[in-house]
Amino acid sequence: MNNIEVNNDYLAYMLGLMNGEYKDKNTNLDFFIIADSPEEASEKYGFDDIHQAMSLEWIPSYSVSQSINDYGGFESSHLLSIWISKALNLKYHYDYKVNEKAIQALLDKPNYKEIERSVIVEIKRIYSETQNYLNNAFNAKYVTLKRCLNYKQENEYNNNKEVKFNFLTSFFDENSSLSYPGRNQILKLKVDKKYIFAYTNLSYNNNTLGYLENEVLVIGLPTIKKIIKNN
Repeated sequence: MNNIEVNNDYLAYMLGLMNGEYKDKNTNLDFFIIADSPEEASEKYGFDDIHQAMSLEWIPSYSVSQSINDYGGFESSHLLSIWISKALNLKYHYDYKVNEKAIQALLDKPNYKEIERSVIVEIKRIYSETQNYLNNAFNAKYVTLKRCLNYKQENEYNNNKEVKFNFLTSFFDENSSLSYPGRNQILKLKVDKKYIFAYTNLSYNNNTLGYLENEVLVIGLPTIKKIIKNN
């Protein structure tokens, strides 16, 4: 795996690399505050049992929100996808539920454009480093990856023999051991290297968190109809 240190605070937070003491000490991350309390966030933006992320006064990071919602990161996944698609000139379409009011609250902040520009520069650097690494490490056009299917994807595969992905999806390399309670189907497939945003141990300030170690972030993956192996 490649090792890349994320140097942009906003991107590092959104990827889940700046929780805990880093988050508490970094005033730049006040950008992600959308309310003064969970109660105010609930009143201003609303949430329900399915969409629990909006019970928080912060927009949660991508890694944290994935544990809250089974099918994608919603607000965090949406914001990251906006940034990545702009940086790499990719089309971005989504069909998952997003709290548009909460996202708009961020987009309307006076410093949003400046923050977006800095994030885009960092995204381009990470993608370039990743592609250089992949081209040197793998002679083939494709890299074999795998992931546990979530419940919605299991139904898609069982009913239609195909799997759809969000614009931003987490995978692992083929040698990783995967175990998620209640998930029995493991998707293993060949992914074109151009769809891999990070094949890496991502870190911030020499702090690599376990849930991003050996994680492969894939972007813009089309509907998959040809599966190598499904356990």
